[in-house]
Amino acid sequence: MLSDYVVKLLKATSQIARSGRALFPPVWFSCLLLFVCLWLSQAHLAQADTLNLTSDTQTATAGYFHLQWAWPDAPQDVQYTLQERQRDAQFKTIYQGADQASVISGKPNGQYEYKVLASSHVLADSMPSNTIQVEVKHHSLRNALMIFVLGLCIFLGILIVILRNVRASR
Repeated sequence: MLSDYVVKLLKATSQIARSGRALFPPVWFSCLLLFVCLWLSQAHLAQADTLNLTSDTQTATAGYFHLQWAWPDAPQDVQYTLQERQRDAQFKTIYQGADQASVISGKPNGQYEYKVLASSHVLADSMPSNTIQVEVKHHSLRNALMIFVLGLCIFLGILIVILRNVRASR
């Protein structure tokens, strides 16, 4: 990819030098173009080579949440290691494999941090992702009981209406 930029730069420099334009001296112009091309390619490579971890929510109240990670230029045999830590403890591995997503459930209330490490026989060292935080905050027991009681009242009301109609039709 960088070689394509260099070839285009050389062609542009030779065209400007041949046309006799006096905008910039060809040497300065080629240095400027080379600097811009290298800067753009480094910015593109820095974004493409990063392992990015995302979550579908920052506060999980439903009892589960979904983590996914992507590495666009990953080697074919890459293995991912999903790690988790709560508070100031050490990271512990909760998944290893080739999948690029995981559903986390069954966590008690609290703050959790997650990161992914990618490893392959091509890589000299494992590549870490960004670290994300997810807060697990379950609905209160009071709210759950209120919804249960409301559902029970509706169920009993429907049952009473059905039983009255059955008796009235006899």
